[in-house]
Amino acid sequence: MLRKAEIKDLPWLNQVLIQGEMYWKENLPYKNQFIQLYTLTENTLSLKDIMIFSDGEVACGFFNICEGELEYFYLDTYLIGSGYGRKMWLSLNEYMTFHQLTEIHFVSSQSLKGFYCHMGAKVTGEEVSHLDHKKIILSYRYTI
Repeated sequence: MLRKAEIKDLPWLNQVLIQGEMYWKENLPYKNQFIQLYTLTENTLSLKDIMIFSDGEVACGFFNICEGELEYFYLDTYLIGSGYGRKMWLSLNEYMTFHQLTEIHFVSSQSLKGFYCHMGAKVTGEEVSHLDHKKIILSYRYTI
């Protein structure tokens, strides 16, 4: 089930965002910079459709697509490896279909390449990370 995030969801959203990013440990040295750049605010919620994916009453993760760009796709870390990432990706597909989006672009760390490629995304290139200029991240295109 999907629903639009509300202001009351901000603490949970930011917890999932930060824990999700730190789970892979790649950005651990840059945690403070990450928090400054990517923390969600009331203003963010008023400008963007942040969608919360739930299983029944339990919030599992969230995503956001803005102008064809997947900006956020985060699953609560205790659910990683349990199939909920795939379920949330299927909800993302439904969202894209409803909003008549046929393609999205996004970047992610190399750690998640297996997941995104398994979901059907194609690697389109490499970019330098905004947080660590020595780190290369991958660019993706996903078409439904």
